Amino acid sequence: MRRPAVAVAWAAHLSMGQQQPSPVVVFKKARTGSTWLADMLEKDDRVAFFRHEAQGCFSDDADRTRKAFEVMVRRPTCSTQMCPNGQKDAWLTAPTTTDCFDDKLVGFDVNPSHTPFLSWERDWPQLLKAPVKTVVYMRTNLIKHAISSIHADVLVEACDTHKVLSQKAKDCVESNTEVLSKKISVDALSLSKSARKLGKYWYDLLRNTTTASGGKVFVLYYEALQRDASTELGRLFDYVGVSGSSVPESSSVKITPDDLRETLADFEHVRKDLSNLDPALLPQLEDTSFKVFRTLRLPENKTQSIERYEVQLKKANFIVITTQRSGSGWLLNELQKPSCIECGRELFDRSGFLWSSDTMKAAVDGFLRMTPGGQNAFDIEVGDKFNFVAKKWRAQRSDKSRSYGFKWMLNQPSSDLFYEAFEDWLLPLLKERRGKLVFLVRQHLLRLMVSKEANQIDSERFEQHVAHAFSQNDAQQHAAPVELPVGHKLLRHLDLELSKIAHMEKLAKLASDAGVRVRTVSYEDLDADHAQFGGLRSWLVDGDACAASFSERPDTIFKIHGDAHWQKYISNWNEVSKSLVGTRYAVYLDEAYVPRGGDAWEKLRDAPAPKRVKKVHDTYQPHTHAEKPARLYPRDVPGCVTAGKDHHCRMKTYGNRTVPLFTSSPTSSPVVAPVVAPRHQTSWLGGWLRWLGWRDTAVSAPRDAAVDAYVRSWAAGGTSRRCGDVGAHGDCSWMSGFGPIDVACTIHVDRVGLLDDERGPALTLKFHDGEELSISTENAHNIDRFITRPALCEYVPKHRPVQATDVGLVMVSNSPSYLLRLWPPFLNKLLYATDAGLRTFLWLGELPEGLEKPSSQACFESMQVTQHHRRLRSFYDSRLGVAPRGFDKMDEMASNHYVKMPAVLAALAAPSIEGVYYVDLDAVTRYPWTVDPLFASEHTNRYSDVSFKYGFKEGADNSGTLRWKVHGSRFYARNSIKGRAFFANWFSNRCTFKDQYSLWHTILDFAASEGCVDYAGEIYSKFRYSDAKHLKQDKARKEFPMLVLDCARIDEHCPRFPFANVGGDSCDVNLPRLVDQVFHHTIPQEGHGTFEVPLSSSTLIVENACISTVNATRCEHTDDLRAYVERLGIPAQWNS
Repeated sequence: MRRPAVAVAWAAHLSMGQQQPSPVVVFKKARTGSTWLADMLEKDDRVAFFRHEAQGCFSDDADRTRKAFEVMVRRPTCSTQMCPNGQKDAWLTAPTTTDCFDDKLVGFDVNPSHTPFLSWERDWPQLLKAPVKTVVYMRTNLIKHAISSIHADVLVEACDTHKVLSQKAKDCVESNTEVLSKKISVDALSLSKSARKLGKYWYDLLRNTTTASGGKVFVLYYEALQRDASTELGRLFDYVGVSGSSVPESSSVKITPDDLRETLADFEHVRKDLSNLDPALLPQLEDTSFKVFRTLRLPENKTQSIERYEVQLKKANFIVITTQRSGSGWLLNELQKPSCIECGRELFDRSGFLWSSDTMKAAVDGFLRMTPGGQNAFDIEVGDKFNFVAKKWRAQRSDKSRSYGFKWMLNQPSSDLFYEAFEDWLLPLLKERRGKLVFLVRQHLLRLMVSKEANQIDSERFEQHVAHAFSQNDAQQHAAPVELPVGHKLLRHLDLELSKIAHMEKLAKLASDAGVRVRTVSYEDLDADHAQFGGLRSWLVDGDACAASFSERPDTIFKIHGDAHWQKYISNWNEVSKSLVGTRYAVYLDEAYVPRGGDAWEKLRDAPAPKRVKKVHDTYQPHTHAEKPARLYPRDVPGCVTAGKDHHCRMKTYGNRTVPLFTSSPTSSPVVAPVVAPRHQTSWLGGWLRWLGWRDTAVSAPRDAAVDAYVRSWAAGGTSRRCGDVGAHGDCSWMSGFGPIDVACTIHVDRVGLLDDERGPALTLKFHDGEELSISTENAHNIDRFITRPALCEYVPKHRPVQATDVGLVMVSNSPSYLLRLWPPFLNKLLYATDAGLRTFLWLGELPEGLEKPSSQACFESMQVTQHHRRLRSFYDSRLGVAPRGFDKMDEMASNHYVKMPAVLAALAAPSIEGVYYVDLDAVTRYPWTVDPLFASEHTNRYSDVSFKYGFKEGADNSGTLRWKVHGSRFYARNSIKGRAFFANWFSNRCTFKDQYSLWHTILDFAASEGCVDYAGEIYSKFRYSDAKHLKQDKARKEFPMLVLDCARIDEHCPRFPFANVGGDSCDVNLPRLVDQVFHHTIPQEGHGTFEVPLSSSTLIVENACISTVNATRCEHTDDLRAYVERLGIPAQWNS
């Protein structure tokens, strides 16, 4: 009955007061750096007791070893030293006192190979029962692990030890440098066998520990420790429930170089042989960046994923604390490049909600508790922006852990409420919810003032003020020189900015002292060394490899005052420079000066005060003889090996490596993580993607790196890089307004549900990461995930009558309910596209709220807006039904027809797609059909980047037709720079509810860029929509020659204009072929516009469609549901 009593003793302590951290048992193997790990834990203030290689307490004594393990984790005691030297066993029966373990880690590590007498079936399950936490400490680079074992033999032979921890061992290493640095020889075959044998060891250990502990285990990675010990140990402490942070220290010395080229005498020969014998291990041989390999390589060429056995922790959410014009927008964009990090903007701004301390606390508490797909509710009413974010994340998938953050300015919602939060409730809340704080400062105070002044001027100059530049053109437009105050006013402003950084330094220290995890970064440091973003991302997600799993894309935020010669941005620099002379801010007289690593604080703090104050232009010199401000980057950073006269900590013993130190705050990690190449991880689904088809059972296709990169790129919300290369004239900055978009998902039609099936239609969407979403008439109206996270899914049948081509067919639906309303036309087009060899894509989703209003200045100044509405105001007025007088609510907002532009761009980005056709969802083709062999000629002749059908009359001379007068319901887009740029610009030019108005403007803009016409925005500036729609050719030629885009003009000025070009080198009046067999007519008034499909529990309403041949002038339709479905070919083609 002893074991239950032991368990109760420690469990009783855990139940008293605040919950205590769980004790840990760490399983490891030799040559994994476990001595280094144990040394760091022993020196960490958050650790009460950690016994390295605890099996050594009583070697080869099964009973006493079992009791020792039991006491150390299930009945630890402060009354006497546990596991003392000399194999004394009195401590095994010492009284249990636990006061010294409060909020501290307790545990031991063990090599299970040295305890064969402990059974995995009998002994370990008892030892690993709750509250004990099980940890496996792994070295995943099996090649380096094997070579390290060989190298250890050299160390043993030279120094009679395999550890370099004691001073005697260090002295021996020092005196045997030549022997230990001598390269060793290995053969690739033996190396491969040794590595895979190690893989088998780890595989067995993971299976045994998960079985014995009754669940998944925590995996601590040697490589992650080498890369960033603070972050990786932080994961461990979070897992067991220990708060606070510290700088890891160790006196252990690493003897095997990180680059095996320095270890192996015949590296190139080994690499060549290994590439032939066992190429899967080659990346481990070549790695120099401490990559974590989460797939184990086993004998007989087998593999096993570590993630199957690894406990997945909820990622902590975070808050970025900063001030205006500090580069925070850029920081957030950079942080959320990986799909596992998402950053909101300012949620505490003054937007109509009356904030109080209680509502702020409720908002932050709810935010820190938010999880993907969770309830994400608030205890009391909070501001709309927090509710919007909660709704957005509630709609996200719950199977992927993510870290969320938002930006909080020092003055939001007011300075008093901000500082009250820090004093009263924020820090305990962050500690309880495991939240993190990132402090962002901008140290170049004068450049900060330039940015603030320019932003203020722009807000007065431009009615539609944008705080950030999303293109180089925008940056140049807003980069005009500004006039700064001089004399005492200038210095007073600089003092104010300096005091803000001082406040932030105090807040960071206050948070760190309270046990909150904190990082402080500076704009200048990040700008000079972008690799620091990698370290910050890794810290935010606790070292998860996802932090580096993304593809670099072009910048979406551009510096407005980016020139190094920044003094040119100050129009009165002569007066400003005179005001700085003799003050602590005189460092800014040197234009090349860039504060780095706290340099601003160092120079301002230590600037010598002049003996006599010289007054220059009424220059006031505050603080010249006053008390010097506190330092954001203090001298007394723990672990600083040496400091120069400028007080910069030069080197830091970090883990068991000596690296340059760039300390950003007392609580932050002192090391800038090395640049790590993006991780080419294995498939999220284990290497194969099942493409689902509704005619038969699913088949699988290999998932390659291109598909994975495609998915990651479009899942990275808030970036315009998803559009691809749109050239100098393409504007796709609006794409950053979209959050994550799911691509490469597949469509599986489970039931047609139209005839003789009262269950109704049903389909399943299968996403790239394995999630499945079932859609039916019962739940379609309740599915809201696509409101905030659109998806572009592809239908891939098992059997194709013809091989799939490199061209796709795109359709869009704003919701599952609308898709079911147009279910018969949708199935009809799937059948036709399959027979034609078209890859079929369906977009599901709405426009984000921020993109439902126009954004271009040309639109705001257009005739449609200025004359029809008097003035274009916020689109939110229209959404809420309170539009200003004179507004047409529907005309004010951009319609959801605009989703076709991002849908087309997403489809063009799909691997192997070279072009797409678009048709509206209600278009159909009549069955039986014979696919026109020239249906895709617009794609195959490669004359056009973009094609629409313009007005054409049979038998008439169409050479004078205005080719910009087209409809947006059917078109072709090539996967080219001009093709992508056209659709990027069409969306960017959105103006009013109709998409035709902006389409005509975009076509003429395109023609002007090719030299066809001298168009300068006259569609917007001279016409309302209805006037442009009814503009006659004769009037255009007489009064608006810039709008005359016809064959004569094209042949004269731009004969190869790649728009609806069917003639190649000369203009042809014939229309382009745009999947013409799929046609659309409006049902006449005498016909039934809809059908009612009776179901067992409801009635499904589906829309009727005209079934006509190409260019038919009358609508052939039926008012009978069965006849309608049969004419669409659905029953006949269902099982063919």
